[in-house]
This record gives sequence, C-alpha cells and structure tokens, in this order.
Amino acid sequence: MCGTDGCLVINVTNFSILCWNTNLEFDFCCVYSGDTTMYESYWRKIGNKCDITFNGDDSLSYFGNGESLCWFLESKLEEQIKRLHKVVGNAIVDDHYIVVGTGSC
Repeated sequence: MCGTDGCLVINVTNFSILCWNTNLEFDFCCVYSGDTTMYESYWRKIGNKCDITFNGDDSLSYFGNGESLCWFLESKLEEQIKRLHKVVGNAIVDDHYIVVGTGSC
C-alpha cells in the first residue's frame, strides 16, 4: 500500500493504518469505507511517475470492454494495471481479471 516507503501496519487498538518510514497514518474508517483521498499525500509525492493518458474517444461509452468480466473497465487501464503489476512483480496478471468497484462497503 505504501510503495517502497515502508510496510503496512494495522493497529487494532486504535483502528489506524500506518506506513513506517513515511510518517503517513490513515484513519481506519477511511480504509473501511473506501475514501481514497486517504492516499492523496502518497500520490502527490509520487507525482507524474504513474500517469496514464487516455484519448478523448476512449471513454465515449459506459462499456469499456463488453467481453470482460468487468465490462465497464477501460481496456487501456486494464493493460496498464497489468503492466504495472508485472514490472513491480507483486501480482499474477496472466489469465486473471482486474475487478474494480466503487471502493465502498
């Protein structure tokens, strides 16, 4: 979760999540309810190293890929997610699906 900066630690006493070596601490309710703004400071620090560009005509339909398990996922985004995981080496991507959602419970 914290990239190369540190490890994810869940403190069950006060329900917080923190990344050591980063001084970042996240409130558990943000993680639980899917509020992705909790990652804002991390992504601001990363800057444009992970930018993905979409052409205007890439998102004309609600249907990214009608043949995929997750039909509303843009094909280009799926390709980039798989490429990123292959580079980082933290997930098996061949013959697997990317499933996205709202992030809320």
